Amino acid sequence: MPLTRLRLSKHLSKWMAGLLLLVSIAGGAMLYQDYGISSDEAVERNNGIITLRYVGDRLGIGRIMRDPIIQNHAYLPRLQEYFDRDYPVAFNLPAVALERLLGIGNDGDERKIYFFRHLLTFLVNLVGVVAVYQLAKRRFNDWRIGLLAATFLVLSPRFFAESFYNSKDVVFMSFFALSTYTAISFILKPTWKSAIWHSLATAIAIDVRIMAVVIPVMTILMLGLRIARGEIPWRKTISLAILYLGFAALVVVICWPWLWADPWAR
Repeated sequence: MPLTRLRLSKHLSKWMAGLLLLVSIAGGAMLYQDYGISSDEAVERNNGIITLRYVGDRLGIGRIMRDPIIQNHAYLPRLQEYFDRDYPVAFNLPAVALERLLGIGNDGDERKIYFFRHLLTFLVNLVGVVAVYQLAKRRFNDWRIGLLAATFLVLSPRFFAESFYNSKDVVFMSFFALSTYTAISFILKPTWKSAIWHSLATAIAIDVRIMAVVIPVMTILMLGLRIARGEIPWRKTISLAILYLGFAALVVVICWPWLWADPWAR
């Protein structure tokens, strides 16, 4: 009987979590055009355009350089001369790249571009919601508390509204939550697989906002504490920590074009 209840509980948790996610996606799909443009959005998009143009020029991708929107923004400075050249672009670069790949706004209707960004920002925010669900579920060993935490986040008026137009703080929060979850998984059970997943999440968080450098610092400190307590083998853990830091550093550089020319100095 207890085993049957456990299976039922697991199935119910998946159904309820999936239902919350579907309702959130449906709500976002209906509401993403109801919000205006924040003061940061044009600047954030310009960061992406300037970086995409740099990528196209450096890699010799003619399609990027011939894109009408890229050409219309020729007045923007080159990345090397841009005052925000060292700002991470892990969200802004893919957002602009997708926008150009899909040809959004080619008809001259700039609203479509920002509607698209609002929808994309909202979908990224849902990644953070899932991470919060998993964190609370793991912390309290109860999927219902995880669902409650995720519901509170989704229904918080300020966060819900900004999950459409705040491509800086909300996006960073989402990836920080995700990297926190992968950090806990890696710290509790250091394996090559958990190290790789955590390095990817860490790198993306850093490439959204540099403040995320606290994640590898705290990860290494917590691993060191567990080694000192004799809870995990030190030799294997140190090897995995080196793998984590090395792969994370590699992904940070790959996803941040400003670092390509001189990663160490920049």
